[in-house]
Amino acid sequence: MGSLRQLALDILHECTLMETACQKNDITPPSVAAGTKTTFWSDSWKDISASRSRTLGAIDTLSTLLHGPHGYLHEFVATSWDHGALYAFLQSPSLAQMASAGGPVTLPSLAEKSRIPEDKLMRILALLRCRNIVHEPEIGVFSLTAISEQLVKDEDFRAWVEFQLVACPTYEVAADILGFLRRELRVPISLMRSSRSRTNMLLAFRDSDKGMRPPVAY
Repeated sequence: MGSLRQLALDILHECTLMETACQKNDITPPSVAAGTKTTFWSDSWKDISASRSRTLGAIDTLSTLLHGPHGYLHEFVATSWDHGALYAFLQSPSLAQMASAGGPVTLPSLAEKSRIPEDKLMRILALLRCRNIVHEPEIGVFSLTAISEQLVKDEDFRAWVEFQLVACPTYEVAADILGFLRRELRVPISLMRSSRSRTNMLLAFRDSDKGMRPPVAY
C-alpha cells in the first residue's frame, strides 16, 4: 500500500485525466443527480474506463488506511443494513411513488402510501440517502437520484438486484459455511481461527456440491 499522500496524488492524477478526456470528447461529467445522462460510465471510452478502475482501486486502498482495522471491519459488516434497507424500499411502493411524482415527496405521503410507520421509513430512507440512492433536499422530503432512477428505467436490472439481495443474505451464507465445515469436514471450531486452515476449508466448501450457491452474472 502506498502512503496517504501518494494515494491522494494518484487519485488526483487519474481524475484530471478523466476530466480532460470528458472535455476533449464532449462527455457530460458524472453526477448522481436525477436526470443525469452521460456516456462516462460506458466501457466504450477505454482511457476513461482504465483511469476509473485505477481510481477506484486507489480510493479503496485509501479508505482502508483511513478506517483502520476496526473501522474497516465495521464498514464491511454494516453494509448488510444498507442491503436490508434497499430491499425494503424496493418491496414498498415508495420508489414508484417518487418516480410518478416527478419531484420531491414528503415523508408523511410516502409513509401513508407504503403503510410503513414514519419512524421506520425514515430510518430506511436515511440509510439510502447515505448511499446516494435517494436525495433529501430538505428535512423529511425525498426524491430520486440517478442511481434509483436506474432501478425505475431498467426493470430487468431491478429484478436482478432484488434477487441478489434476497438470494445471498450474509447470515444465510455464514450459516451455510459454518454448517458445512462442522457437518461435512468435521472441523473443530478452534481450528477455524487459523487463517491458512480457514482458506483451505473455504476452498473445499466452494468446490463442494453442497457448497455456496454460485454468483449470478448479469
